[in-house]
Amino acid sequence: MKKSLQKQSGSTMIYALLTIVILSLIAANVLVNSTTRYNVSSKQVKGWKEALYAAEAGGDVAFAEVRKLVTTGLPFSAQFVADGWTVSASPTPGPAYVKGPITLGENNSLSATVTVDSATYTNGYACYRIRSVGTAKLFGLPRVGMDDRMNSTTKGDSLIRKIDLKYDHFLARYGDGDGNNTTIQAVSNPQIARRVETVAVPQWSFTGALKATASFSGPGSAGWIDSYDSKNGAYYFAANNPLDPHYSDATNGDVAVGSSSFTEFGPIYGNVTTNGGNVTHSGANISGTIDNNVPFSIPPLVKPDTTGYLPGTAGTLNVPAGTTPSTPAQYVYSSLSGGLTINGQNVLPLLPNGKALTPRFTLPETSAPRGMIS
Repeated sequence: MKKSLQKQSGSTMIYALLTIVILSLIAANVLVNSTTRYNVSSKQVKGWKEALYAAEAGGDVAFAEVRKLVTTGLPFSAQFVADGWTVSASPTPGPAYVKGPITLGENNSLSATVTVDSATYTNGYACYRIRSVGTAKLFGLPRVGMDDRMNSTTKGDSLIRKIDLKYDHFLARYGDGDGNNTTIQAVSNPQIARRVETVAVPQWSFTGALKATASFSGPGSAGWIDSYDSKNGAYYFAANNPLDPHYSDATNGDVAVGSSSFTEFGPIYGNVTTNGGNVTHSGANISGTIDNNVPFSIPPLVKPDTTGYLPGTAGTLNVPAGTTPSTPAQYVYSSLSGGLTINGQNVLPLLPNGKALTPRFTLPETSAPRGMIS
C-alpha cells in the first residue's frame, strides 16, 4: 500500500502577538501598581507626617503669644495687636484672632494657620483655645492609595489619610471645626492638612495640695482631702455635691507623689499623679484624673541671707522707731526656747487691710522653735 504525503504550512505570528499582549498587560499592571505605591510611600506618607509638624509649629507660635505678660485689666485683644494677628470671623462666638499662613519647610512647602479664641474652662476660669491647621503640598501624581482594607496587615491608609486633590474636604464638612461656615473651597495645589487643638489653662502657684517626694499613705479612713476658697467664707464640705456653687473650689485637693509608692485609705477630691505607680480609679476613691507618669523635683530650701539682720532677743521685741514697709526691722534668732512678743510701740503703720506690719525674723535651719509668737 502506498501512502501519500501531504505538505502543510502555517504561521505562529498570532500566538506570538497574543503572548506579547498578555505579557504587556501584566507588565503595565505591575508598573501602575508600583507607581501608585511609590507615590503613596514617598509623597503622601511624607506629606502626612510633615503636615502634623506644621500644625504643631503653629500651635507653638500661638502658645508663645498667649503666654506673654499683659497689663491687668486690658481686654483679650490686647496681646493680639501685632506680629501678623488679625480678627477672625470664626469661630462663633468670638472674639478670635488668626495668624497665617506661616510658611516653613523646603521651598515653603509647609504652612500653618492658627486661630486663638477666648473660652471659659469648666471650673469657671478663663482659658485659650488654640486650633492650628498644618498644610503640606503634595507633589507627584494626583492619586490616592488603593488599599482601603482594614485587617491585621493593612490599616486602611486611604481612609485615614484624607487628601485634598481639588477641594478642602474639612471645610466642606466641618467648617471652622465647630460646624459653622461650611463651604466648598478649591485648593490651589493637591495637599494634606492636619489639625491640632490645644486648650491653654492657667498654671496655679500650687500645682498640688499635697506633694510627697518619697511615698504617700493617706488620708485616714475617717478623713478626706479636698479644697476650698477662703473668699467664699468659712469652710464647709461641698466636694460631693456638683450642684453646690462652690463645688469647683472643693475638688482641687490634688496629690502628687514623686515615686511609685501610693496608698489611699480615704477619698481624695482632686487629681492624683505618681512617678511610675499603678493607681487606678477601680482601686481608689479619687474624683479627678490619674496620671502615673509625672515625675517632679522639689528644689532645695535655700538658707536666707541674714547679712545686716540684728540679733534677736528673747522675751519681748520692741520695734525701733523709723520702721516702715520700705525699711523693715530685721532680726535673726539662733533659737527660740520660749514665747516671743513683738511690741509695735505705735511705730508699725497699718496696711490697707487694717493689719499692722510686723518685723521680719529668721530662724537658722538648725534651730527648733518652741513656744508662741504673738
